[in-house]
Amino acid sequence: MAVHRMFYTGSKILRTHVRENSPATTVQCWELNSRSGEIFFRENVAEILDPSFLVKHPSREIYYGVAEQEPGFTRESLLLTWRKEMDGSWTEVGRQEVGGRCACHLSVHPNERFLMIACYVSGQFCLFPLDEEGVPGAERTVFTLEGEGADPLRQTSPHAHFIATHPGGKWTYGTDLGTDRIYLLGLDEKNRWFFHPKQPFATSCSGAGPRHIAFDPAGHYLYVVNELSCTLDVFQCDPETGILACAQSLSLLPERFYGQASGGAVTLHPSGRFLYVSLRGWNHVVVLRLNPPPISWRNREAITVAEKIQHVPSGGEEPRFIGLDPTGNFLLSCNQGSHRIVVYRVDSTTGKLWETGHEGESPWCGCLVF
Repeated sequence: MAVHRMFYTGSKILRTHVRENSPATTVQCWELNSRSGEIFFRENVAEILDPSFLVKHPSREIYYGVAEQEPGFTRESLLLTWRKEMDGSWTEVGRQEVGGRCACHLSVHPNERFLMIACYVSGQFCLFPLDEEGVPGAERTVFTLEGEGADPLRQTSPHAHFIATHPGGKWTYGTDLGTDRIYLLGLDEKNRWFFHPKQPFATSCSGAGPRHIAFDPAGHYLYVVNELSCTLDVFQCDPETGILACAQSLSLLPERFYGQASGGAVTLHPSGRFLYVSLRGWNHVVVLRLNPPPISWRNREAITVAEKIQHVPSGGEEPRFIGLDPTGNFLLSCNQGSHRIVVYRVDSTTGKLWETGHEGESPWCGCLVF
């Protein structure tokens, strides 16, 4: 018997398009048929401008989203909090300024006491305390980043793009596309945030532009997709200190690719054996097989952890985000530029993707959460 799983999509209008002539942006509710992969649009659950990223509270029916608000990103982004009711509807329970501009990613700390947000344009990590119901408080901790990178167009200032906590719960990692850094943040017993005292940040290859991270389930490896270079960096993570060391870096593009492309999203299969990365411009999803050897922190020589085994068309333009359903049986590609969600079946043995023929229209779809 098929199970219908609910998921929600957010949207973000591409900066290259005229807003007045664009379809509306909103948070949408969808259903996924767990047997066939068919998806069904149900309803719009929240009408806000550019809800560019969504996340669910780990143990409560609370959802969070950031709204980028207006073209040019001239004002602070908004943080929205909703409660999902018994009938499936959403009730807004909180609305406040983030503290930075162009908020593009958020996550909940494993201790469920903090919501963490990355702000792209202002180059900031903003951390909000959560009350017992999961609602963010008014006070916040803000880290404003500094520096620049090698790219004269994209790296003239910091651009925070992702922030999430290691599976062990001790260290939090945030990417800065503008300076090629992955920052390490800690939380002390008094709930005060601080940069790692021994390694405030790790560095990717110059001009790489680290964007999104996926964590190995055991927490021994971090997989970083780089937006500017379309590469994947594999970092070993010291289980005790959280310190990172680069173990492998590989290109995600084919050998004879001469067009323009940029890294999008990265997601790890629940089995921990396969990794999926979306590339915009080229408009493909790259499948990688993972074979991480046991950590040998004393011998940090270059090793082969990830191997490319397949690339498939994303089913549209600008695949800003890809996500797996909770079972890992289906991968959904959010093609922001062509307003299409496309569903692929995942081979549980090989990790490879196969077309299901199922898709749905979702204006400017840029993220999804189950």
